[in-house]
Amino acid sequence: MEMIRLFFLFFLFTLHSCSKKMTTDYESYLKGKTYLQVIKKSGDYIFFDPCDSNILKYKFGDTFYINVGQDEIKYPKWQIKRVINDSIYIEVYKEPKWEEILKFRLDTINKFLYNRNNVFIDSIVGVDIPYTKEPCENCWDKELCDEWAKQEKEKTNIIDTKWHGKYSYKTTPYKLDSLSSIPIFYDLNIKKDSILFSGQGYKTDFYDLCFARQNVDTLEIYYSKTIEGTNYNKDEKASIAKLYKNGDNFFIISSVIEDGKIKKDIPVLIKKEK
Repeated sequence: MEMIRLFFLFFLFTLHSCSKKMTTDYESYLKGKTYLQVIKKSGDYIFFDPCDSNILKYKFGDTFYINVGQDEIKYPKWQIKRVINDSIYIEVYKEPKWEEILKFRLDTINKFLYNRNNVFIDSIVGVDIPYTKEPCENCWDKELCDEWAKQEKEKTNIIDTKWHGKYSYKTTPYKLDSLSSIPIFYDLNIKKDSILFSGQGYKTDFYDLCFARQNVDTLEIYYSKTIEGTNYNKDEKASIAKLYKNGDNFFIISSVIEDGKIKKDIPVLIKKEK
């Protein structure tokens, strides 16, 4: 009987240790990730931004953020209470106590997160998903209607294949202290019907969805929506970047790009992936 009791205690200890390790691993996996809600349209997932709210978002850091419509809920602490199969139960802290349990189903292979009937995707892989903004204004003047229609047509024009690809620019490192420094990395991802412009690094953090207006030798890039990070470029009505080719090289002119050794709106060589 004593052997059976010891074996049972060992089994419970092992089960508890495995469960705790799994919980810790999931917490490590989620921290630093942002998930954005997607919906299905014609069999494919899209980002849909309704005019009366924003795309629902979960952001996992030391603090847990939930963006619901125009509001944001912030929990200073969160922890995984338990894991059952692929379902994760998260407990959040709101002063003065731990209170709510949120249930998620996590798909680490396809980078999806499920909450009830809602589907969310990791913002890092979500950059390839189409974005749709619900029309929110009515026009009563024919000239205004025509102008809006023209603008929407320009936004949805298929981008010429000569611009397709991934571009990157790295600034001169900014000195943080006597021992360390950090640059800013700018990336431009252009596809036939979408553009993502991002900046990461020294005092910079944005992922912007953009649209383009094409001239013969220049691609003018305009801000449309902040997908992740800070909306630095939200109020910019003019183009935030102009891309052009000279010989085998590509150059970008942008008021967004900060570099200690160049002035804004001066062309800089931007690297295109082969």
